Amino acid sequence: MEFTGQACRTKVPEQVRKRRLFRGCTIVLRKFNLMNCIHFKASSTSWKVEFSLQAGYINSTDDQNLRYIRKRFLLPGAYVFPTLRRSMITFTTVRHPFDRLVSAYKDKMLNPKETELIYRYQVNKRFGNTSFESFVRYVIQDNMLDSRRTNDHWLPYWKYAGCANPLDYYIKEIYNFNNQEKLFNLQINKSTGELKDGNVKKSTADYMNELSSDVKQQLYEIFKYDFILFDYDPDDV
Repeated sequence: MEFTGQACRTKVPEQVRKRRLFRGCTIVLRKFNLMNCIHFKASSTSWKVEFSLQAGYINSTDDQNLRYIRKRFLLPGAYVFPTLRRSMITFTTVRHPFDRLVSAYKDKMLNPKETELIYRYQVNKRFGNTSFESFVRYVIQDNMLDSRRTNDHWLPYWKYAGCANPLDYYIKEIYNFNNQEKLFNLQINKSTGELKDGNVKKSTADYMNELSSDVKQQLYEIFKYDFILFDYDPDDV
């Protein structure tokens, strides 16, 4: 994305320009000389599965030990990370920040795993319910704290992949490998933008319209540099 480089040079403050690639977001696939900075709720599970399959760490998409595999095999070691970062083909996948947030709400509030019920409890305790606006207020508060403690599912992209270490590719759709012999010979799976809430299909725009104007503005400020760096329009949902 040329506009990402231009934005880094002219449209973001020094804290974003100096932000380096965070080793903890990366997974590597030595077979194809690839390093991917994964962002939760932006095709992260698909990429972990694909890298694990390609590397032979799992035999099918039904395997459920991705967290262990990522930490044990896919995450590059601290000593080799700088060398791999310079020598490998680097990329990341991003999606519209508000689409990503609605997806996180659906996962953590509407259909949480048993281990994630704590988020519903915390949101309800602070705001009295688990509505989308209450969740957004929780996200805003969480991001105003030390980013080292902010949940990865709603941490802005730039805090893991800032401007100091530009990546080779920034992918704005959700892709899957279609040909093992050629990088980025990919089949595009475009999302319809529809997310099911109970028995009603609600778009990201529907959710955003539930927010008061002041909460929406606060939310934009949290993800402002993601919108700028990756050329997203906050009203285009």
